[in-house]
Amino acid sequence: MERKRITIKIISLVVIGVALIAASFALWQRTRKQSDKNYMGIACLDVELKSESNDISLVEVWPITDAEGAQLTPYTITIKNKCKNQVNYSLVLEKIKSSSYPNDSDYLKSNYVKVQVDNNAPVIYGSLPSIQNATGEPYTIIETRKLNNYTIEAKEQKTFNIRLWLDNDAPAKDSDGSNSYKRFNAKLKIITGQGFSKDNYIATDESCFTFDSSTGIISGYDSSCDKNIVLPRTINGTPIKGIGEAFAYSYPGNDLVLEFATDLETIGINSFNGYVGTNRDLIIPDSVTEIGLGAFYYFKGNYLKLGANLQRIGNNAFRYYEGNNQPLIIPDSVTNIESYAFYSYKGDGLIIGNSVETIGNSAFQMYYGIGNTLNIPGSVKTIGSGAFYNFQGDAIIFNEGLETIDTSQMNKYTGAPITIPSTVTYIGANAFTGNAGVTINVNRTRADFEENVQAGNNWSGNATVYYLDS
Repeated sequence: MERKRITIKIISLVVIGVALIAASFALWQRTRKQSDKNYMGIACLDVELKSESNDISLVEVWPITDAEGAQLTPYTITIKNKCKNQVNYSLVLEKIKSSSYPNDSDYLKSNYVKVQVDNNAPVIYGSLPSIQNATGEPYTIIETRKLNNYTIEAKEQKTFNIRLWLDNDAPAKDSDGSNSYKRFNAKLKIITGQGFSKDNYIATDESCFTFDSSTGIISGYDSSCDKNIVLPRTINGTPIKGIGEAFAYSYPGNDLVLEFATDLETIGINSFNGYVGTNRDLIIPDSVTEIGLGAFYYFKGNYLKLGANLQRIGNNAFRYYEGNNQPLIIPDSVTNIESYAFYSYKGDGLIIGNSVETIGNSAFQMYYGIGNTLNIPGSVKTIGSGAFYNFQGDAIIFNEGLETIDTSQMNKYTGAPITIPSTVTYIGANAFTGNAGVTINVNRTRADFEENVQAGNNWSGNATVYYLDS
């Protein structure tokens, strides 16, 4: 047959992990050569996609024979089972739409595309078993077809080479007379039943933990075990209630999964001091009511989500916190933030819940939430000495309800004007010393302030103060 040159945008190849129940995994898309690993949440499988070409696409191609297609540079996918269990999974290929081309007629027909896995006989994509399209994806799926089912043993690694090409027998025209050589966009998925569910996940082997069954406290961890830890709900049938200094100063890995330990109540002193997580968010279960002294000292994770029932944040709990991507949210259940809890905080913003009543001494000293306004809710009655010393945020808002601002409160603050609520009755000595050029607006008349507010020596420093009658 006459070979016609065509232009097809054929593959936007993606490897993602999909759980069949309650799954929520990241989507990785690469249009350039990649050599980094793609992780499937907490499932057993690590997935790595590599392509030797610069782009994962076919452009300006011809229909070719199977022999020629078998010589194409493949898309190479490596899968490693990091658990002690056998895992069953499937490789599927989704045919998807681009937002620029919303009509089904814009796309190459499925029976024009050849697919080859390793050295197996190539098959027409449209002849593969059809399965139900996934829901909730951020893209439109035209159809989903299964390449094959596989099994991988514990600690085993498998590599697949996948090639796609335009079938040599593809006609130049469709039955309606339109050009048949159109675009084909696809995503490759790995589907496994082991995923994000408290009833169906792979926990770290219980023998790795030093555990006191009488108290439910974990106090140690075997350094020869997996460096990325998925905390089980129970050990030897006993629910985990707390974590002691199990990983103090030397958390071994990059990933930590706590959310399935649904009986966990206390994260104790220095539990995860030195935690440096890189691959996923760290989620504190809703069962946790207390985070102890230095529990996440030097935290440098991707993002930390605190549980909905947390009540107490201990001294130095998040000192030197460097979480990324979004603000840390202190839930409404928290009533007390203790001293130095967020000393030298360097997160991307902070939201304080509406039940916090006390902020301890130096709790937010050297706060580096650059580009953010910190709102102190009206539930806060007392702010301890030096709580916002050398505060580096853009602005801070004190709300009506605040009563006590202790000494050296915001020494060296250089942000937007500060308002002192009318409910404040005590301001410590040197509370705002060193704030040259800063404006302080007091929600009282000068006479009212001098009569009803106990203000320490040099409370306003060299800031400019305005009263309601100024």
